[in-house]
Amino acid sequence: MRVLILGLKDVKSLTANKKEILLHIFLPVLIVAMIAALFAGEPALYGEALLVNHDGEGMADIFIERLEEERGIRVLITDLKEAQRRLTRSEVLMFTEIPSGFTDTLSRGEPAEISVYRRGVGGSTGQMLLTLIKTVLSEMSGEVQITHLVQDIAAEQGEGIFQEEDVISTFMESFLYSARLNPTVKVEEVSLGKQQDMTGFFIPGVITLFIIFSSTYYAQNFVEEKNNKIMERYFFAGLSRGQILCGKFLGIFFRGLLQLLIIMLAAVIFTKMFCGNNFFGILLFSLFFIAAVSSVSILIGCVFPKPGQALWAAIIFSMVNSALGNTFALPRADIELVRYINYLTVSYYANDGLRQLTTGNGLFFSLWGEILVLIFMTVFFLAVSLCIFSPAEK
Repeated sequence: MRVLILGLKDVKSLTANKKEILLHIFLPVLIVAMIAALFAGEPALYGEALLVNHDGEGMADIFIERLEEERGIRVLITDLKEAQRRLTRSEVLMFTEIPSGFTDTLSRGEPAEISVYRRGVGGSTGQMLLTLIKTVLSEMSGEVQITHLVQDIAAEQGEGIFQEEDVISTFMESFLYSARLNPTVKVEEVSLGKQQDMTGFFIPGVITLFIIFSSTYYAQNFVEEKNNKIMERYFFAGLSRGQILCGKFLGIFFRGLLQLLIIMLAAVIFTKMFCGNNFFGILLFSLFFIAAVSSVSILIGCVFPKPGQALWAAIIFSMVNSALGNTFALPRADIELVRYINYLTVSYYANDGLRQLTTGNGLFFSLWGEILVLIFMTVFFLAVSLCIFSPAEK
């Protein structure tokens, strides 16, 4: 009972400190809300196509309309000076200039040119936009050439209604429009497994990041209590070294659990995540992760003699686990070293398990490998901490 009271005392200190409430409660809620707003309903291709239209006639308007038909593309029309200013200030990475005479050139069946200005390669979205622009231009050019070919063939056939170019153009426009709506070749998309959206990718990373930071941040308090003889008083009050460490471990564990519940509640409110059948599986799996991180915090507090050193160790540990461990980005397949380093981080196993559970691609009992690794880390770090722990700094 005394061990449990010691742990709850540390949780009470968290809620009593306004700065810690702001850091560990309001900040993660704000980040979850920002992620939900950023990725809500985002299509596969999303970007702004900045255009300068010097032509202002039929073909240029059709070109712009077809770009706007692509889901996720927002077309912005501006003048050349403004487009150059935005490109120079890196507000955009590329813009497209439609020259005057574009409609006349394309209508005659001659090659029409459009200028694309960009910084570097224009970014990944810019490259996709450039491909889309080339595709639309090629499609429009092909339609015009087919129309001219039909007109030439009709002219060779003699008199008839199709001798008139306007009639042929109207007929071909109707025919080509129908062909675009009902193409002869259709692409069938086959989904293998449930697709994971970006929100489902980032929220587990937010969970691991804040739990690691919140738990290891307490290591400096651990050192302060040790230096201020508080733990020495616990020891002389009848608590053994193991009981003191167990109480402190429970305190950090409860802090991490509180952090988890806050983020999960925010995710439920803003993203509707964690509302499925895997809710309790996610919660139970997270307990093993919190235990592993809590043991790391205890070890940091036992190793470093000064609060500042413990704080820096906690920050470095948090940064390594956020930069690696597949927290917010997956390593490139050709970089083997990073992949092997990931195996040494706590966040790697937590992120892997949480993402499988949140997407429905895995069940709690299928994550026995990750759970065993987290249990091993917990036991190992606590055992090492018990061996080197002294209630009072000598």
